[in-house]
Amino acid sequence: MTLNPEKAVIEDRIPQIENYVKQSMNAATASDLKIAHDFKHVDRVRYWALRIAHGEGLNELDLVEAIALLHDIGLAHVRVEQRHQHARVGADIAARFLRARHLFSDEQIDIITDAIRHHSSPSGGGVLGEVLRDADKLDALGAVGIMRALTSKYAKPEYATPSVKGDTWAMTMSQFEERFAEGKGVGDYIIDQVNFQISFYGELHTETAKRMGQPLVEFMKAYVNQLDSEINPVHVTHPTPYPDVNAVLHVLLSGVQTTLGNHFVGMYVYGSLTSGDFNPQRSDIDFLVVTADELPDEMLPALEVMHARITASGLKWATRLEGDYIPQSALRRYDPTHAWYPHLGVDGHFDVEHHGSDGVIQRYMIREQGVALAGPAPKTLIAPVQPDDLRRAALGILLEWWAPMLHDPARLHSSEYQAYAVLTMCRALYTLQYGAVVSKSVAAQWAQQALGERRAALVERASAWRHGTQLDDLNETLDFIQYTLERGQQFEIPA
Repeated sequence: MTLNPEKAVIEDRIPQIENYVKQSMNAATASDLKIAHDFKHVDRVRYWALRIAHGEGLNELDLVEAIALLHDIGLAHVRVEQRHQHARVGADIAARFLRARHLFSDEQIDIITDAIRHHSSPSGGGVLGEVLRDADKLDALGAVGIMRALTSKYAKPEYATPSVKGDTWAMTMSQFEERFAEGKGVGDYIIDQVNFQISFYGELHTETAKRMGQPLVEFMKAYVNQLDSEINPVHVTHPTPYPDVNAVLHVLLSGVQTTLGNHFVGMYVYGSLTSGDFNPQRSDIDFLVVTADELPDEMLPALEVMHARITASGLKWATRLEGDYIPQSALRRYDPTHAWYPHLGVDGHFDVEHHGSDGVIQRYMIREQGVALAGPAPKTLIAPVQPDDLRRAALGILLEWWAPMLHDPARLHSSEYQAYAVLTMCRALYTLQYGAVVSKSVAAQWAQQALGERRAALVERASAWRHGTQLDDLNETLDFIQYTLERGQQFEIPA
């Protein structure tokens, strides 16, 4: 039997490519070129690429394997400062090698090199380009991803305290790209590289890669959460001066952490409890839970059951809890187009609700006055809120929530709500005037001096109200709301 030399060469093409890549990378690693990815990485990408191709029903597995083996060949031929050119350089090198050995047809070589040329770009390279990009990203996830982050950034400090998870925790790829555009880079710590690689999951193209990547990215998130819990164990045993409040907060924290698991980032109290304005006769307990990402729908019933159990526990203050569950990426700045979050109302209802302009005020209060029961310091999670942002938010709340009550004042027939409305108007006027948020009591004292005797008397009655007492100030309250709306619209707030 006579062996066809050309057929033998083609059948042997994958071993030939593998040997060529190994030799090129070994030579480069031994030189001062300091190749960034060795053959072990290439071999793992090959594994993932073949699995993705099989899962997506692709048949040209030799092309897939060749692309995976050659995708980083350019790194063996560029210096570290030129590595951003390695995909283009690698595509040209791969084309010359494959054509010189006659390992594929010209059309196949064009497909291979097109995928290699675009593998560091967000798109391009056709279907096989998507397979390669996904395989490359999967090798940055899971235990391997953590190992690569640690070894590639070994010269950097591990993390900052107290924010072990870092400012980049739960950032998306687009948010990292904003950092790059601002010249900030991935971050100053190894944990930032881990967080960066976690964001790769959101960039996967194929359903097969998403399915395989899910347990890998969850492993990485669990690792970061575990690291944070070991370095920053919860030690805020007395977050407030009120033992009964502390008791219900610790029950709430335990229930939230148990229910959320790896989705939990932190829990914070804010509002009157932390501003010095807490009144046991009338105040609620405001809390925020920060989650690593948007909570899956199937988790919401478990949270609802947990909250219902606490409400029915008989604990003092269990029926005065009010709070939200906001993903860390959404918490940094208020975005009205992405403002639907799970919410526990003070009446015990639990549902996904839209946050209006009060989301800006909420972030300011948590950032400046919030107390962490667990998790990073709030200032590491929320960007500074500017005075004009607060003014716009105050006016927005007046228009969104209070203006409709001039036509439908049903809520205001309640004495409690009349008192709440009057003190809220004081606070809104103060914020519009000074671009700052103060407690209701401070705003009320200011309003009594600034708004004349008639309104000062109304404010005094609202400040003195307690459960079980009656207010009969409906008309004056409506007039005060109207006055505050008119004053608010007189302010010139830059867009």
